[in-house]
Amino acid sequence: MKNMRNKMEDEGIPQAKPIASFFNECLVWNTPDQILLASNWNLTVQQMLVHLWDHLQSEEKCGGWGQVSELLYLFKGPNSLSREQAKAWVKAAWNWLDYK
Repeated sequence: MKNMRNKMEDEGIPQAKPIASFFNECLVWNTPDQILLASNWNLTVQQMLVHLWDHLQSEEKCGGWGQVSELLYLFKGPNSLSREQAKAWVKAAWNWLDYK
């Protein structure tokens, strides 16, 4: 995900720019293990993006997501990105990968 984000930024995709490496890591960390253990890498990424998109639609589904440290919430606090930025990133990644 980090490499994909970097390639997207290199290609000038604006939704990738605000997504820091740590924030990206936190999104992956909040993905269930069964998705991360899919049978191949392409399926893993596709299912992870679907999961993230679905959960980012409402505060109820992702408001309790934490950072990897489990000390801070991902979308709360002065230094956090918004759900809207995360949604824009996930949608841009889906499109960049040309998933249907």
